Amino acid sequence: MILCQNCKTPNNASRQNCSRCGTRLMMITVRGMNQDSGLGNTLEEHLLERISMLEYLLSRMQERFERLLDLMHRHA
Repeated sequence: MILCQNCKTPNNASRQNCSRCGTRLMMITVRGMNQDSGLGNTLEEHLLERISMLEYLLSRMQERFERLLDLMHRHA
């Protein structure tokens, strides 16, 4: 069971899009993966890279918001 990130409707794990709102379900599934294939490690590395990039982007956004808030305080 996968919950839609948009409307929180439960969907079957085999679905690509939400049955209610049509939003693409954001979940990575790998079928037939065994531990000897090395695919699991590759997937984990990919996910770690994506998480690291998101953390970096969030920190940059936070810096920008802090600068914007500082400018607003100076203007007021």
